[in-house]
Amino acid sequence: MTINLWAVNTSKNFWRLHHPVDDSIWEDAVRKALPVLRLNSTPKDEGELLELVLGEGQFGNGHWELSKIRRLYYVLKPFIPRILSRALRQLLQSRHKRDFELGWPIEERYPRFQFDVLKNVLELTGMSSVRFGPFWASRQAPRLCPHP
Repeated sequence: MTINLWAVNTSKNFWRLHHPVDDSIWEDAVRKALPVLRLNSTPKDEGELLELVLGEGQFGNGHWELSKIRRLYYVLKPFIPRILSRALRQLLQSRHKRDFELGWPIEERYPRFQFDVLKNVLELTGMSSVRFGPFWASRQAPRLCPHP
């Protein structure tokens, strides 16, 4: 059973504008901002977009598994002299940076996408500014401990 944890995280729900905006405007704004994400495929709707980006569907099945060369490295690592393991790690990191699709340590495409969506909403509605709700429902700091 797959639980879609990201379905409610639409741009409309993210920004929580105080001024009502028609759903068709949101759809157009999202569609217009899509190039910022540099996805390999064009999602058919915002639900599919959220699955690709927040659900990590853009990476396909098995994207959590280490490559064969990385698994071999970790098996052999205890037996490799430290100076050689550092050189191997640097080699693997340069290869990983070349092949990895996300920015590290910060992936900035999705925040840029959200700001572009908001900019597009403003352009499409003719508004020059807008008020939006807080990103968290409560202004209280989150509790880190489950007990008092």
